[in-house]
Amino acid sequence: MALQQLTDARQVLVVVHPLSRGQVVTAGDLGTVSIGSASGAAVVPAEQLSSLVGKTALTDLGQGAVLGPQSIGDPNIAAGRSHVGLSLPGGRVPSGLKVGSPVIVASAPGPKDDASVQVALVKVDAEVASVPSSKTDGGQSFDIDVPESAALQIATLAAAERLIVVSRTGG
Repeated sequence: MALQQLTDARQVLVVVHPLSRGQVVTAGDLGTVSIGSASGAAVVPAEQLSSLVGKTALTDLGQGAVLGPQSIGDPNIAAGRSHVGLSLPGGRVPSGLKVGSPVIVASAPGPKDDASVQVALVKVDAEVASVPSSKTDGGQSFDIDVPESAALQIATLAAAERLIVVSRTGG
C-alpha cells in the first residue's frame, strides 16, 4: 500500500506565506508539494494555480497549509449587501483594521470644506471586507461591506472625501 501511495503521488497547491481572509492572491503566494493519493483530504491540484491568481483568500491561510477547494475564490457578498471601496487619508480611518472588523462609516466635512459647508449626518454600521493596505499619507485603502441601500450614498461621500471610519465593538 505504501508503494502504491508513493507511485500515485500528485502535485497540489500550498500556501507559501500567510494569507489573510480578503487578501488578493498572487502567483507568488502559492507553491506546490507532492502528496500521496490516499491522503483523504480535499486538495487543489497544482494545475489550477493560474486560475486562482487574482482571486480572494476566503479564509485565513497559514504558511505551508495545503490548499482546500473552498479556500480561495470570489468574495461572497450576501443578498442585500454591497462592497464599497474606500481610500481614506490618515486621521479618517483607525489603524489596526482587518477583514471582519466592525466599523461605523459616517459623514464628516471634507478636508477642503470651509466652515459654511453643511454635511448631512450619515451613519452606517459596516464591516471591513478586504485587507487594508497602507497609503503613503498614513491612510488606508480597503473595501467595506454595507447594506445595499446605503452603498451609493457611502460611495458618493467617499468620492467627495466626506467620510470617516470609526472602529466599533461587536462582530
